[in-house]
Amino acid sequence: MKKTEPPVTATDEAAEQVLWDCLAEIPFVKVQKVEQRIISDPGRPEIVARINTAKGDRLILAEVKPNGQPRLIREAIAEIVKYRQNYADAYGLVIAPLITPQSAAICKQEGIGYLDFSGNCLLNFDFVYINKAGRSVPISKKKKFRSWFSPRAERVLRLLLMHPQRLWKIRELANEAYVTPNQALNIKHHLARRRWLEDSGKGFRLAKPDLLLDEWSSNALMGFSAAMRFDPTLHHDRVSAYVLCDLSNIVTALELNEASGKGNVSLWIPYDDGVLRGAEQFDHAKITTPLQSYLDLINLDARGEKAASYIWQNFIKDKWAALPLAA
Repeated sequence: MKKTEPPVTATDEAAEQVLWDCLAEIPFVKVQKVEQRIISDPGRPEIVARINTAKGDRLILAEVKPNGQPRLIREAIAEIVKYRQNYADAYGLVIAPLITPQSAAICKQEGIGYLDFSGNCLLNFDFVYINKAGRSVPISKKKKFRSWFSPRAERVLRLLLMHPQRLWKIRELANEAYVTPNQALNIKHHLARRRWLEDSGKGFRLAKPDLLLDEWSSNALMGFSAAMRFDPTLHHDRVSAYVLCDLSNIVTALELNEASGKGNVSLWIPYDDGVLRGAEQFDHAKITTPLQSYLDLINLDARGEKAASYIWQNFIKDKWAALPLAA
């Protein structure tokens, strides 16, 4: 059987090299040192670069993340802010294999630089201003998993993410996800190849639910209506809802008119029943789960990303804290 290579991830060695290469391209900057953190210490940045500019010596504090999704970028920025308490006048930088446009905008807004493995970057300090964009990450030639993020696959993934601490057997996972055991097994094998599973004699569960969520959200497309139930400070003048009955009946009953622009009511027909799994009653309406609400919001505009970030911090993150896996 042909061996499948593991996905490219952000290692400190690779990030150290890409930062050195980026700084070396600046003719009026002298790079003195780029060094990575040897001993794990949450109080110290992962990479520190020492450079010299016309204004004197300058420190660059870099935090490395396995991907450039907004959730991890915001975490990196928060960590950099803490580091700055011990490193006066240091410049903060986030490094990831790929920085999304949304994440680039977040960094720019927060006054933090960014750099990805293709050389796309934003550096803005002293007399230095470098903004490179449009460089693409080389696409792997290996065959992609054919049914990854298909509706049936999403049923399995949704269950694993909704119950991150539960130990599963293939047959019970298949039964609860309404897929065949073979389909559930294929998903398990794919997650294992990505090294996102923990396995024991009692069953298996996700080891990296946050990374799975990031990859799913990058493939996901409702919006603010559910988020307003999770975050009472959020106000939005549009209504979004999934519809299970005849759409024309809803439009007639509510006396809605089709708008040429965005409008203020969005009605969606779910592509699969799994989208509404775990929906909860809130006052007089059912709202999607925190997981589905996060997926629906993360790729919207800046307000959508912020609402998704709130849901992640307050309704998802703590439930995914790792527990010891029984033997």
